[in-house]
Amino acid sequence: MRHRYAFAAAYLGGFLAVELAYAQLTPAAQARLIAWASTNVANLEHEPAGPLLLSAFVTPGYFATWPALIALAAFGANRALGNARTALVCLAGHVIGTLVSEGIVACRIDAG
Repeated sequence: MRHRYAFAAAYLGGFLAVELAYAQLTPAAQARLIAWASTNVANLEHEPAGPLLLSAFVTPGYFATWPALIALAAFGANRALGNARTALVCLAGHVIGTLVSEGIVACRIDAG
């Protein structure tokens, strides 16, 4: 059972750990963390890896909602796909979603 849902449990545990650490920060430190972890065009130009990784774990607001949604989605996908495929789907979705959304913003900025 533990191996069957390893990815979902690891992601949910990592998310909860980061959110608990985030809750302990001062409001100014929270704002700095959110600004650094934001996957906006300005951040991705200078430091793409760090913000892209951390943005999967930092979600300001709705603390009780995200763990429930993660549990439903990740454990369901993990059951259907297995650990490796679920991790690959989550990683690809996060990266592709960021590239598409920020690519649109970058194109609009370039166009004026």
